[in-house]
Amino acid sequence: MEEQSKKQDQIIKKLIVEAGTESPSPDFKLKLMEAIREKAEQKVVYKPLITRKTWIGIAAVFIGIIVISVLFPTTGLLSGLGLEPSKFETGISLPKPEFSKTFIYGVLFLSLFLFQVPFLKKYVEAKYQID
Repeated sequence: MEEQSKKQDQIIKKLIVEAGTESPSPDFKLKLMEAIREKAEQKVVYKPLITRKTWIGIAAVFIGIIVISVLFPTTGLLSGLGLEPSKFETGISLPKPEFSKTFIYGVLFLSLFLFQVPFLKKYVEAKYQID
């Protein structure tokens, strides 16, 4: 196995000597630096995977489902579709969730904070001209 490795080394050395080394052109460094500068100046354009229209559509569907579930009683809506709640009864009763005032206030302030983030981001970008 070592003999094969030695033979390969000798062949590779012989090929390198025959091919010689190439020296770059005199302005190689200048061209390389220009290419690097051009690459650095190019800006990456941010394109979200899910567009704004799609998010609006998802939100509209979600809000529509909530509104329909509030406006129409579940028995009337389900019986209109031919789905009776009695057919799906499993005998499992879920407890009614009870939230403390502290929890409700926390969720309220968190949602307000998350609602303000896009506006604050735009304000800071406009003030400090951040791209």
